[in-house]
Amino acid sequence: MVMDAHGAQDVLQDTNLMLWQKFDKYEMGTNFGAFACKVAYFKALEYIRKRKRSEFLSFDSDIVEALGEQAEVASVEQDYEDALNTCMQKLNPKEQKLLKMRYYDKATVRGIAEEMECSEGSLQQLFFRIRKALKICIEHSVSEA
Repeated sequence: MVMDAHGAQDVLQDTNLMLWQKFDKYEMGTNFGAFACKVAYFKALEYIRKRKRSEFLSFDSDIVEALGEQAEVASVEQDYEDALNTCMQKLNPKEQKLLKMRYYDKATVRGIAEEMECSEGSLQQLFFRIRKALKICIEHSVSEA
């Protein structure tokens, strides 16, 4: 029932201990083997339940390490996201509108240039400057944190 030698030894020891503790309840002349097997059966079930509970709650060290790394990555990502939101607020309304059109509304540079009545080249340069300013702001915010 237990499937591993160490567990079987533990169950055997627990069974022997229980048999000694219940010795006064054993009726002479009855089948001692059946009595002992019944005690062993319940001790094995108890062992299996405890083991399942502990296996459910315990993790391999690799899993714990991976979870820790994942939590750290998530924390860093959250720091960058918070910094991005803060830095976006520092942009002027025109720059915020352009970024919204390009990245949230997924408009093309050509489409935005036509709507704003400007050249694609000048718009590309403006996006480059905005992204550079955001990068500097984000790096500064994250390094302060």
